[in-house]
Amino acid sequence: MSGALLHLYNIQYEDSAGYECEAINQKWQDWHQAWLYVEAAPEWAVTINNTQKDIGSEHTMSCVANGKPVPYIRWLKDGYSVKMPVLSLLSFFKGILHVGQMITTFLKGYMYLLPQRQMNPVCMSLCPV
Repeated sequence: MSGALLHLYNIQYEDSAGYECEAINQKWQDWHQAWLYVEAAPEWAVTINNTQKDIGSEHTMSCVANGKPVPYIRWLKDGYSVKMPVLSLLSFFKGILHVGQMITTFLKGYMYLLPQRQMNPVCMSLCPV
């Protein structure tokens, strides 16, 4: 069985592709194709830090993470999902949480979460008074 194995070392995203195995002799040729999909758990590209703000000020927190499939990002406040219609002073777009007109009810912990299969990395930023 000459050449029957293809061994890939240190697999990277670029290795995602269709691979073909071809068998050829004097009688015929045949081939088989299989796809390799490369995935990775979420990894923080940027982390947020604890911040102190004055009442009436604004604050923007950015959540940037890499992974494949692309991680779903959501913001939590004290362990509960941030719901934009209820928290009208918050805006969320492309992983960035903007806190406008800081008031005492918002001066608690914010957390962003990347749920992906079995791994749930968490990063937290606190806004103390």
